[in-house]
Parts: sequence; structure tokens; C-alpha cells
Amino acid sequence: MLSRRVEVSLPWFSLTEPRQQKMDQSYLTYLKSLPKKRMAAGILARNQAGHVLIVKPTYRDGWGIPGGVVDLNESPAQAAVREFREELGLILREPLKLVCIEYQRPLPGRTESLQFLFAAPVITQPQIERIVLQEAEIEQAIFLPPDEAITLLGPSLGRRIQRGLEGLCGDCVYAEVA
Repeated sequence: MLSRRVEVSLPWFSLTEPRQQKMDQSYLTYLKSLPKKRMAAGILARNQAGHVLIVKPTYRDGWGIPGGVVDLNESPAQAAVREFREELGLILREPLKLVCIEYQRPLPGRTESLQFLFAAPVITQPQIERIVLQEAEIEQAIFLPPDEAITLLGPSLGRRIQRGLEGLCGDCVYAEVA
């Protein structure tokens, strides 16, 4: 069998043999110059009656859902699972169903972001009884019928939850919002 050495020269990297890649400094500089977006991930959790889990954070007014910021080198799904565990003491198993991705345009005082919403498997009564709130962040967690939960969550998060509920029955929903 004959083997042939292939050389490819591109501005950012070169391949001198199969599976060997050498990035040059200009490519690394280019990568560092790319824009960075904030990302957050949340969990759409429902009980056996189809009620939606919402939480009341201690650090801001209003209601939210379990979730938070995606950390450096963490996937959105990993962040959602981590936040759910930290806030409620329950461990979710991946894979989760991605039901909504929302791009939020920048507004005065807020940078652009990507918001990921994952659906958890139905939370059973024995799991609900094992919920332990992270007192530093969460003061209350309740399951409400979807319409009531959406109203308490406010316009932005409420719309995302509505889209997520639609995504449960089909494909993931993508939305761009101001």
C-alpha cells in the first residue's frame, strides 16, 4: 500500500500529515478576537399533573426557573443540570430535550445573549419530596398550572416557557427577541 504525504497551507493552520494540526499564532489571535456572548440555560420541569416548576430567587424580585449562567468551558446542558442540582438538590440525567433557544438582542444596560431551555423528565412525587432549596439563592419553589406560571414569570421568560411547552410536542423552537 502506498502512502502519500499531503501538505496543505492555509493562513491559520497547516496539516503536514494525517491527524496532525499545528495552529499558528495568527489563528490563535483571530480566535481571541471573536465576539463573546453571554449564555444561560434553564430547566422546564413539570410534575405528573403537567404543572410547571418556578422558583423565587433571593437576589432579585420576581419569579424564575431553575437555571443560570453557562460557565467557561461548560456546555449549556451541563450548566442546566448543575444549576438544577445546586438550586433544588435534585440530580437530572442527560440527555435533556432542548425545547427552546432564544437570542436576546442587546439593550441599554444588557449585552446580547443566548438563552437555552431544556425540558427535564417529569418530576415524580418522591423526587418533589426530596427537593432541598439552596437557601442563599432560592426562597421558594412551587408547581403551578402553565398559564399561572407563565403569568408570574413575566413577559420575557413567560414567552420562553410558552415556546418551550410548544417545543415539548415537536421540534426545538428558536426565537429572536429584543
